[in-house]
Amino acid sequence: MANISIFGSGNEIHSKTDIDDQPNLSIQTKGNNNKIVIGHGCELNGLTIQIESSGNILSIGNSCRIKGRFIMKVTDKNQISIGNNCTMGGANLICGEGSSIFIGTDCMLSWGIEIRSTDSHAIFQSSDGKRINPAADIRVENHVWIGAHCTILKGSHIGSDCVVGIHSLVCNSFPDGGQIIAGIPARSIRQGINWDRRLLG
Repeated sequence: MANISIFGSGNEIHSKTDIDDQPNLSIQTKGNNNKIVIGHGCELNGLTIQIESSGNILSIGNSCRIKGRFIMKVTDKNQISIGNNCTMGGANLICGEGSSIFIGTDCMLSWGIEIRSTDSHAIFQSSDGKRINPAADIRVENHVWIGAHCTILKGSHIGSDCVVGIHSLVCNSFPDGGQIIAGIPARSIRQGINWDRRLLG
């Protein structure tokens, strides 16, 4: 049976998957008017959902298999959206300051992955005290493969059909589809590619 702990008012969970049949699913909310929507046919054993603010929306599409931790914190109205048929072997998604993390359909994320739209701590300019590291949305389009131990930082955009190489640090925009992106920081190292979950040829 899932471990569900809800504090606050107006929080909603709408699931077409029987979450009571997900023994290692944990949902913890500390805030008001949060909404969690889960599609049908999902396997969420090993997923922790941790919401620490109000007015957040978390949406998981149909037929997803997800392990990891989704954290929504640091001011209200954050949004995480996961498309249909996505798999995550172990990914931490950290969303805050009213930002969003969007992951399209049929994406394949390996393990040891960190995706964060906020730094969670402030960096200021010494001369005038102006903050220089605000949060920024992250967008991963459809059919993207993210290799093990990658980090995707705020403001990143990865186009459809891309592959992100193991141990890469993505902190930029790669909107054109069909690229291999790799390195620290990541750069496009090959174009005109596509990929398949099956090992073909």
